[in-house]
Amino acid sequence: MAKQKDDHVVIALFTDEDAAKAGEKAVKKWDKSDKDVKLGDVGLIYTKGDKIKTHIDHMYDMGDSYFKHDTGLTKDEIDKIAKALDGGQVAVVVACTADDVTAVSKELTTAGGTVKDYAVKGGDMTAAPAAGSKTTGSSTKPTSDSGKSS
Repeated sequence: MAKQKDDHVVIALFTDEDAAKAGEKAVKKWDKSDKDVKLGDVGLIYTKGDKIKTHIDHMYDMGDSYFKHDTGLTKDEIDKIAKALDGGQVAVVVACTADDVTAVSKELTTAGGTVKDYAVKGGDMTAAPAAGSKTTGSSTKPTSDSGKSS
C-alpha cells in the first residue's frame, strides 16, 4: 500500500476554544467512521497571552518539521489568521489529501467553522514526533513594527 500524501492543509476558524474542540472532535469522529478516509495531523492553534499555542495529534513521524512546510499561505492570509487568533478565535488545522479537502471542509463548516484550504507547496505534510504522538507547543507572537520602542 502506497504511503498517503497529505498535500493540503484545511484551516477552520472557530469563535472560541470549546467550539474549536467540538469541530476537532467531529472531524476526528468522521475520520474514524469512514475506512476510506485517513486524515493526517489534526489539531488546534490558539493564543494565550503573547504566545501562540499548538496542540497537534501526529499521525506520522514528523518531528518539529510540521510548521516548516510551505502551506501556501500568503503573508496577508497569515496576518488575517493571526488577527483572528488575537481576537480569541481558535483554529482547527487538518492535514489531508486533495481528495479529502471537500469532505473535511464540509465537516468543519457543519461544526461552525469558517474554512480555508491551502495546498502544501512542494509536497507533503507527512514528510519528516512518533506515530500517534501529541505535541503541544508555543512560540512568542511576532510584534508589529509600529515605530514604538519598548
